[in-house]
Amino acid sequence: MNRRATVFLVGGLLAAELRAGPIHWVPVGPPGNPRVTAMAVGKADYVVVFPPRASLLLAGTVGAKVFRSADAGVTWSSTGPGLGGDPVALAVRQVFHLGVDTGSYDTTIFAGTAGGVYRLTPGAAAWTASNAGLTSLDVRALAVSGDGVVFGGSFGVVYAGTGGGLFASSDGGNTWVPKTTGLPSGSSALITALAADPSAPATLYAGTTVGLFKSTDAGETWSRLDPFPGFVFSVTSVAVDPLVPSRVYADGAKQPPCFPLCLPIAFLPEAVRSLDGVRPGPRRMVSASTSCVPSPRRPCCRRGSSRERRPAASSRAMTRA
Repeated sequence: MNRRATVFLVGGLLAAELRAGPIHWVPVGPPGNPRVTAMAVGKADYVVVFPPRASLLLAGTVGAKVFRSADAGVTWSSTGPGLGGDPVALAVRQVFHLGVDTGSYDTTIFAGTAGGVYRLTPGAAAWTASNAGLTSLDVRALAVSGDGVVFGGSFGVVYAGTGGGLFASSDGGNTWVPKTTGLPSGSSALITALAADPSAPATLYAGTTVGLFKSTDAGETWSRLDPFPGFVFSVTSVAVDPLVPSRVYADGAKQPPCFPLCLPIAFLPEAVRSLDGVRPGPRRMVSASTSCVPSPRRPCCRRGSSRERRPAASSRAMTRA
């Protein structure tokens, strides 16, 4: 059975078979190829099934719609009406029924919009608002604790990043409470990205316009990660490697401390990742934006180059210690 990778680009969805040789991408978007604004993936409800079922692929689009596909993007169906705006974030809470193969997808889907959080429960034909306790309805990011899978009657924890900070729900989205201790406040309170560590349900990463933050106690307290000392790192996306959870990626732009007085050179696009085998922390993240490694034959990394240079082996060893 060939495995298929799906990538979300501004404007649509593309997929490619994972096999040896060149990779060829083909459009797999919903009918009419609408502009895709968010994506999420859920799993079929099973223990052992052969051949394995395809994951549930969800795509939010312009026009306040969310489509679903259970066959790797070959066919799509609408999840139903009721969204109050275009979804900019999607998250899935997956229920795992031990020892039962229902052949279904027992998922609760959450959508973040400019009008708040909306929820689609299993079997429902329409979305409903889920905003009790939110002080800001400008929802930019969503995440479910751990790998998004819960057992039995457990709800897990759902997180919503908004223009007014971070909120969490432990009752499946019925009510929300703020989780902002250690996060920026005031005009810098906007949460731009969220990612949960699939191996540690209490570990969460939050991107803001003034830095990347980490919590190891389910959002009760937060600490800043500082990949660029002396710069402010404005984060646009963050992700945890599901196979190597100690590896975290973040994308955004670094700003010199003089911002906004030093325009137009304020925003310098950057991508970073944590060092392999090391939990992200201060000085434990390196640039992932360059493929240039210093050597006599590669002058692009000579002293004074505008590119970030990878740390030497000795510095890597010291960081791991």
